[in-house]
Amino acid sequence: MRGFVFLVAIIFSSSVWGQVLLLQPSSRMPIDTYQVAAKNVSVLSTLKEKNIHIVLRNKVDENTSSNSLLCRGWFPIVTQQSETFESVIEKAFSQELEQGGILSDKDGVVISIDSIKINFNTVGTATWEYEMTLSNNNKSETFSYKHEYGTYFVAANVCNATGQNFTRGIEAFLKSLYSDPRFLALLQ
Repeated sequence: MRGFVFLVAIIFSSSVWGQVLLLQPSSRMPIDTYQVAAKNVSVLSTLKEKNIHIVLRNKVDENTSSNSLLCRGWFPIVTQQSETFESVIEKAFSQELEQGGILSDKDGVVISIDSIKINFNTVGTATWEYEMTLSNNNKSETFSYKHEYGTYFVAANVCNATGQNFTRGIEAFLKSLYSDPRFLALLQ
């Protein structure tokens, strides 16, 4: 009888450790590096043709930002260079304005990035939500966008897709921002 109890204890112990090992999260899931989107730069070309230049200022409080998010309470999604998610968006915005030929150091309409907010959902249809508030000397506008990228059952799959879709969502968000008449109105 003692041998049976010992054998049950080993089997139980092994299966518990097996479950614990299976529950260990895989490595951190980094977001993709943002690449300037040619189609976004193309949208900005209409501003360049109108001789519009932007001097960009950033008022975003980096202390309230994060460089790591926990997906499904278990899988960490991280930025490539330990920068914040918000700074990745700000940098993408700045790079596209520069590539579009409308970013200036001193001459042009002064636009401030007052805030950048992100959120994601991995239950049901997976989404990233982006929000950026821009202002000039006279008014402020908030631009938002929801990027949907699929439905997943397995946590590791949705969390991996979440990391991969962060920059894809930024591209779509910035294109929608450049096409928004309120953005052009800020530049007048």
